[in-house]
Amino acid sequence: MIDEKAVGVGSSGATSIFQQAWWVEAAAGSALERAEVRWGGQVVASLPFIRERTMGFTLLEMPPYTRTLGPILTLPESKPARRLRNMHDAILELIKAMPRHDRYQAMLGPDDPAAFSLALSGCSLGQNFTFRMPAAWDVDQHWAELDQKTRNLIRTAGKELEVRRAGSFEAVLELSERERGANDRSDSSTLRRLSGAAESRGQMVTLTAHQSSGRLVAAAAVIWDSKVLYFWQSSRDSSVLRSGANSLMVWEAMLLARQKGLIFDVDGYHSLPAARFVSRFGMEPKVRTSVLHLSKRGRMIQAAGRLIGRGGGFGVQPIAETLPAE
Repeated sequence: MIDEKAVGVGSSGATSIFQQAWWVEAAAGSALERAEVRWGGQVVASLPFIRERTMGFTLLEMPPYTRTLGPILTLPESKPARRLRNMHDAILELIKAMPRHDRYQAMLGPDDPAAFSLALSGCSLGQNFTFRMPAAWDVDQHWAELDQKTRNLIRTAGKELEVRRAGSFEAVLELSERERGANDRSDSSTLRRLSGAAESRGQMVTLTAHQSSGRLVAAAAVIWDSKVLYFWQSSRDSSVLRSGANSLMVWEAMLLARQKGLIFDVDGYHSLPAARFVSRFGMEPKVRTSVLHLSKRGRMIQAAGRLIGRGGGFGVQPIAETLPAE
């Protein structure tokens, strides 16, 4: 049973897993804050975030391991034109209700309707991408039309590895630590809190791939809501020469989403090689809109950072995704 209790329900009428109250609470812990707008005593817009301080600057961010999170709207019923105006008004009030900050940064899901209203409220928008597969698709036809190299990698890995759908999330952490060692920057306590909460609600499964000896080679945690299944966290043992392990895991996750009647979302990528890797699965690229709101001081720091070649100028990394290339 999927727990759809959320911080609020988006204007599209859908609630992603990343908007659900239990998710943002588990991801942010005691650091969770919310900006709210009330009309007539009722919350019509809210925005969860965490506050960070770096080099004297105040940054408002999405909670960790939360891929997308925009304004959550519970607007009164109205005709389309009036609803759009209500959305503009509510989001403008929401931006004003946020605590003083130098930068607010977030990512909107492909179906989030708030982008235009955020632009009207003074936010800068950009484009990032994920890849999605519809809930219903013909497996045999898609397999025949799949990129030949990807198909060969999946076929070969499928002969050499056994994929199990009832693994423990600890497998993801184990492989990550094995692969990165002292360089592993994963927040294992937050990941365990999130995975435990998702599993207890029937919204997560960990896929694991094993050699015939039983050795763990790859693991992937997939999470879902009532519409979309996300390829959320993955790791592998690169010391084992199984170049198709990642391809096999993505394919198995696609099949699982289809079996559940859900859209499959590869959940972004973090590099051009990773983008090329996921583009070979025949999925459609979908826009994830990046949102940036800067104070006057924030705009000055941003401009100075670009002049001296430091990107955003705040000494922090931009939003990135986690799927590695094959």
